[in-house]
Amino acid sequence: MRRLRNARNSTKETRRDEEEREQSEQDRRAARKYRPFGQTGLDLSAMGFGCWELSGSYGHIDERDVVQAIHKAHDLGINCFDTAQGYGFGKSEQLLARGLGGRRKEIILVTKWGIGYNDSITGKGRDSRAERCKLSIETSLKHLDTDYIDVYLVHWPGSSQIPS
Repeated sequence: MRRLRNARNSTKETRRDEEEREQSEQDRRAARKYRPFGQTGLDLSAMGFGCWELSGSYGHIDERDVVQAIHKAHDLGINCFDTAQGYGFGKSEQLLARGLGGRRKEIILVTKWGIGYNDSITGKGRDSRAERCKLSIETSLKHLDTDYIDVYLVHWPGSSQIPS
């Protein structure tokens, strides 16, 4: 009886291992597909790495796990990392920077501005004024520990005019 149970458990584990390997291979294939990003000359991976969860909105995040996930995504061919200053008031951008480390130039960095402020310039909520844009990009550059951002988007336009 014991041998039968061990054989069943071994078969289940083997099937599970095979399914995990197959899923991992599917993930690698999906991540290796690239598409042009409009007329920018940038080729983005079809699968991106969204960083909202890095903000801690859903609970505690272990920084080691974050760094491992960022490295794994990049190793699989993902080159588009999407974050925003409003995610955890910059926490997401800061964790992404730590995770990327020396890999920054190998990826396409997307960040956003225009929401999640709680300060004397904006008060609470959305703000897509030119003054906010200038302050936000400088803040994001600092958080991301970089001197350039590949794609900078207004997250959610406010009722004020968007700068040209």
